[in-house]
Amino acid sequence: MSANGKQLRGFKWAGDGCLGLGGPGDPWTSPQMNNEVGTIDVSPSGTFSVKNAKSTTAAPGGNGTKVTISTVNGRFTTAKTATGTITYTMKGPGGGTCPPATVRFTATAH
Repeated sequence: MSANGKQLRGFKWAGDGCLGLGGPGDPWTSPQMNNEVGTIDVSPSGTFSVKNAKSTTAAPGGNGTKVTISTVNGRFTTAKTATGTITYTMKGPGGGTCPPATVRFTATAH
């Protein structure tokens, strides 16, 4: 969160969709499972959204790249907690693709 509360900076989410790139474990410690969205503007009412944010990540073992397209919609429920949805598609190395999916999230600003 920016100091003035008008932006979410460095928004990212972790997951590999249907591609199975990371296996079991903590997805936050596996770079190939992190999907960068970037900075998102926050409205005065506490809502935020971004459409079609593209993230490209190296696949494990240097075997190509994973491309994720994310649309994020959310709102702050407290000064530091937000809830919302992420709708995404993924394309992995070798042409594997995940159909569009939507997940719900709760996030805490740091």
